Amino acid sequence: AGIDEGVKSTFYADTDGDGAGDPSSSTEACSAPLGYVANANDACPANSALTAQATYYADVDNDGAGDSVSTQRSCSSTPPAGYVAASGDSCPNDGTKTVPGACGCGSPDTDADSNGTPDCDENFPAVSMAIVGSNQGPFGVGDIFTVRVSHATPGRVLNQARLSIAYDAASVMPMSVSPVDGSPFSNEISQSIDLQAGTIRYIVGSTFGSGSAAADADIEFVVLPNAANCGTAANLVSFTTIAGNATTYLSVGGDVVSSTRTALPATRADGTKPVLTGVPANASISCDAGSLVGAFVANPNVTAADACAGDTDVEIAITYPDLTTADAWPETGIFPIGTTTVVFSSEDDLGNAISETRTIEVLNQQLLDVTVTLDGSFTDNSTRKIRVAVGSTVQIVDVQMTGTTGTATGVVLPVAAGYSCATVKDVEHSLSKSGELVDAGAKYTLAVTLKQGDSNNDNAVDILDFGLFVSVRGTAALSNAVSNFNGDLMVDNYDFSWISLNFFQVGETCTGFSTQQPLSRVRVRDLGQYGLERIACADFNGDGWIDTKDVAYYIQHSGSVPAVAGTADGER
Repeated sequence: AGIDEGVKSTFYADTDGDGAGDPSSSTEACSAPLGYVANANDACPANSALTAQATYYADVDNDGAGDSVSTQRSCSSTPPAGYVAASGDSCPNDGTKTVPGACGCGSPDTDADSNGTPDCDENFPAVSMAIVGSNQGPFGVGDIFTVRVSHATPGRVLNQARLSIAYDAASVMPMSVSPVDGSPFSNEISQSIDLQAGTIRYIVGSTFGSGSAAADADIEFVVLPNAANCGTAANLVSFTTIAGNATTYLSVGGDVVSSTRTALPATRADGTKPVLTGVPANASISCDAGSLVGAFVANPNVTAADACAGDTDVEIAITYPDLTTADAWPETGIFPIGTTTVVFSSEDDLGNAISETRTIEVLNQQLLDVTVTLDGSFTDNSTRKIRVAVGSTVQIVDVQMTGTTGTATGVVLPVAAGYSCATVKDVEHSLSKSGELVDAGAKYTLAVTLKQGDSNNDNAVDILDFGLFVSVRGTAALSNAVSNFNGDLMVDNYDFSWISLNFFQVGETCTGFSTQQPLSRVRVRDLGQYGLERIACADFNGDGWIDTKDVAYYIQHSGSVPAVAGTADGER
């Protein structure tokens, strides 16, 4: 009792004997116990060499210099793995440099030609395109191919490829754009495709940068229908500038590096079909004259040309009416009666094909062209009704006469091995004329000259035709009117010349002359039964008969007939 123990203080363990105490290990005592000290200044109580943590710097590129930005603190006197005690590496990812130098981090400052200019300022990435894969083209519709973009001679370590690509949007379409497997440029940064403009802006990067030649991107294309790029006039895929951005590269030091560029070599993407020339129109023709089989059709000269491949072969496929087929034009050129189908086709080396189908219809008939000449001379043209009789076939056709001549074209006849004779007549003006048909190949032909003067179609020029003429004499008429033989617009004495010249003549038939007997006279009171009352005016002498006396009377008075005595009672 009564003993003063004094004031206690805090003391800190000095386990490593370096005179600095461990702030985490302390005790209270009036004086320092053995192994303790009065300070707490040892942040590394287990390391007698350190009282504070050492700072170590990451040496990512293993060049012995640490990155001052990437640090780690430790009480160990030995740096952790991957770290060093010294800092000052301004190129922490470049094992050959601690400062950027002339070419920047990642790019050597070499001057291979010793001209005083570093290689990085003389060499630029040479970027080019190539098709990869076994099929190097040409390419047809639906074909898929890959264009690889690569660069060589980078000149420095590159970190990004910034590509501006153009393609023929009318011929191909991009299906995908992707980094190249195994390339250091494997990090896709951005992709923009404009299908209308035909452009691709694509940026890929390298994790650590690359100073070697490398592949940048694979672009997969498909060939479109109607593609028309022959690989000669314009590049299918090439480099371009998009919104002011050409194809450039970015170095690991952050510099934009220009490039030299080589487009894809000439490559054909062709979806165009050949063009056929000389394909005939559909035909509808008659059987050849004298043929019971069919008609001759000339082999057409059909050719084909492709915009890219040049001339291509033409093939034909024929299907006859009996459904038999052939792949060549018939040697004889003869097509049978009925409808034959002919297909002309051509294909280029990429499978682009075209075909055109035509029909050849051979009608079950033959044709006759008749050239008609009317005797005498004409002042105008006219349209005449011409009757053509071949065997039992009788037809009346309108023929446009140019002056005295016209042609009845395409008179239809039944198919026969041949026709020997036909009879032709201008129904309201001429006698009939017979003639032998000529086999002219595709048609029969016949040329006849017709004698005029028959106005009532009885195939004889007689007193009735005279009476009909008189009944309309002096009147205006159509060029093809009855009794208007010269085709002008008046029936007058000029037309009478045909009657007088051919009076009492009869027409021909294929077996001889007509059995029709020309009338020399007709009683006026009998005209009613013929429906010819109007021609009674031709009885100029008033004797009740129209006969040759009246014809003579008319000729003597040149059509100006004086009044005569007598009655028309048929008795004079």
